[in-house]
Amino acid sequence: ALRGSGIRGEAFGRPVQVDVTPMPNGDTRVSARTSLGNDALARQLPQLAAPLRQLLDGEAEFSIEVDIPGISAAPGAPTILSVASSLEGMRLNLPPPLAKAPQERKDLLVSMPVAGEPRPTLFSLGSQLSGAFSPDWQSGQIRYQRGKATPPGPAGYQLHARLEHLDLDAWQNALASYDGHRGAPPEWLADIHSERLLLGGISLDEAKLKVQAKTGTLQGTVASRQLEGDFSYPTGNAQPLDMRLQRFHLQFPTDEESNPEPPAPALTPDPRTLPPIQLVCEDLQLNDASLGSLELRTQPASQGLEIAQLSIDGPSGQLDASGTWGWQEETQYSRLTGTASLPDLGKTLRMLGYPRSLQEASAHGSFDLSWPGHPGQFHHASFRGAADIDISKGRLAEVDPGITRVLGLLNLDALTRRLKLDFGDLVKKGYSFDSIAGSFRFEDGDAYTHDLLVEGASGRIEIGGRIGLV
Repeated sequence: ALRGSGIRGEAFGRPVQVDVTPMPNGDTRVSARTSLGNDALARQLPQLAAPLRQLLDGEAEFSIEVDIPGISAAPGAPTILSVASSLEGMRLNLPPPLAKAPQERKDLLVSMPVAGEPRPTLFSLGSQLSGAFSPDWQSGQIRYQRGKATPPGPAGYQLHARLEHLDLDAWQNALASYDGHRGAPPEWLADIHSERLLLGGISLDEAKLKVQAKTGTLQGTVASRQLEGDFSYPTGNAQPLDMRLQRFHLQFPTDEESNPEPPAPALTPDPRTLPPIQLVCEDLQLNDASLGSLELRTQPASQGLEIAQLSIDGPSGQLDASGTWGWQEETQYSRLTGTASLPDLGKTLRMLGYPRSLQEASAHGSFDLSWPGHPGQFHHASFRGAADIDISKGRLAEVDPGITRVLGLLNLDALTRRLKLDFGDLVKKGYSFDSIAGSFRFEDGDAYTHDLLVEGASGRIEIGGRIGLV
């Protein structure tokens, strides 16, 4: 038997110390300890060379072991290469929960055959992540807090994960530039459970996402507290992403003071890279307002997506719009133009979370609005455009028609409250009107009107000026 300890040499331009130890089963173990950077590690593990060079930065201490079968071993017994490291000194370039700063410790272990009978390649990272790949690397399985990985079968890849927080946009960006597969796209399956999942700027709670890529089609299901449905996307032939949602319930803040600053325009998802979209939702709800059914159709444009159709039809009213989600001057922007009709404006405002200051009034309006960022980043401090509104006969709640208090409507300092239909400081019994109509221009967090007109049996109120929305 061969035996040796403290053998010193050089490998990959670095000092290395080697020990040779006979094992009880007759095998011989060659152990080496050295410092390796990502390039040297990629040369040591050629099957993982591409992702290692991209995902790791820095240098760390590694322990490398090679178990060589002894004379008495069975024919074809494999020679096993094992690589272990705490990765201290290396940065892991991945989004959470796998991101790692150089000073952090996260134990890596890789075991793979380098000769003899084919065996799976196994790896683990910390106590939560494990992986297993077939000898020909045509199939593999990765598990995160979902047990220990095993090779899944003759072909394809699987991901099973349970996480507290997952930002899918961040992961898509991190992996977009890496293509570790050559030839026909592989089949794969992802089964993910997350307490909070971020997708396209939308936060989903208690989410379960299952996606499968097979025979040129990407299909899957998603279920969460806010959203439930399925989708299908024929990849590689410019076919639309088809989404069918049973429900989509969203919450947004109605208190401008709690959210005074507009969000920075998001860089993802990039509308220039998205396929055409066909989306149908049976049950759309905003806050407590049930809006009914939603239909959305988009198609590629020169700098993003054209919103060919956005329609909502339900008990709260109807909306028909079109627009653009595009890229301009190194940032995203959104624009919508359309009309809306609400049979009971006061009830809809109350269900959205605003005070019910209107009763017995329907409304019709048109709008042409734009704002920086994706469609979900609409904010009262950053949108621009124009809108017209026409409210039919109704009543302003708790407004006493006394002449001195009605004249208070002309107080420019109170216009913000007036146009939010907050007349509580004027009078207490309500004010009936025949119509309210006017137009608005929006710019830089301000609304301007020159023709807002309230017509009633007891008077005519004309309003013009600026209203600060922030």
